[in-house]
Amino acid sequence: MTSLLDRLQHDLNAAMKAKNDIEKSALRMAIAAVKNAAVAGDEAVTLPTTK
Repeated sequence: MTSLLDRLQHDLNAAMKAKNDIEKSALRMAIAAVKNAAVAGDEAVTLPTTK
């Protein structure tokens, strides 16, 4: 069984070969979100307020 990231990468390659710009963009955003979630950890991050 392939992982979600592997499947998204495979689909991205297919979209690139088909020159489908909308699908390519959506898949890149999905891949970035999955990778960010993988390294985010369990602790919530809060941004400091600027004055």
